[in-house]
Amino acid sequence: MLKASPADQEKTKDLIVQYIEQNAEEIILAIQVIDAASFLDIADRWEGRGEVPFEIELWEFLVDMGLDVVLAANKMDRIAKVDVDGALDLICERLGMMPPWTQWTDKIAPLSAKRGQIQPLRSIIGKKLSGKKTGSDN
Repeated sequence: MLKASPADQEKTKDLIVQYIEQNAEEIILAIQVIDAASFLDIADRWEGRGEVPFEIELWEFLVDMGLDVVLAANKMDRIAKVDVDGALDLICERLGMMPPWTQWTDKIAPLSAKRGQIQPLRSIIGKKLSGKKTGSDN
């Protein structure tokens, strides 16, 4: 939504909200992907203007809808190894979860899609879906 006009951004948000509200009972698992390398800088900029960042607004909405939500924290390869835990702790705080992030390994998947490092997300999805029945299982 970076290059979208404010009107198009609002229209997109409205369509997302409408879809989720209409289909919440059918949604087995929601996965929100963020750019972990830039998340905090973007959140700081938005909050500096007195606005709630879209990523935080979406997370809160999905949680408020009662959905099982997983955060796919992508681009972890762009965060210095010594800063990974600290960055994920700060992301947790911004999303209303108490750090340390390591207590949320069932909700937060640090990954690098570009490098094919997506096992944490695969693991979470596998665990969450193994205990749930879908409409096609009946």
